[in-house]
Amino acid sequence: MGIKTKLKLIGILPLLMAITFGITAYRGHANLSELRDLTAVADGMLDQVEQLQATVQRFLETRASHYRNKRIY
Repeated sequence: MGIKTKLKLIGILPLLMAITFGITAYRGHANLSELRDLTAVADGMLDQVEQLQATVQRFLETRASHYRNKRIY
C-alpha cells in the first residue's frame, strides 16, 4: 500500500467516524422521542389510577357511613 493510499484512508477515517456518530445520535434521538411519548402515556395512566383510587376511597367511606347510620335506626 502506497503512502498516498494510506493518507487517503487516514483522511476518510474521521469522515466515516462522523457519519457513524451521526447515525447513532439520530437513532438515539428517535428512541428518546419514543421514550418521551411513552412517559407521557404512563403519566396519564398514573393520573387515572390515582383518580380511581380516590373515587373508590370515597365510595367505601360513603358505604361505611351509610351502614353505620342504618344500624343506629
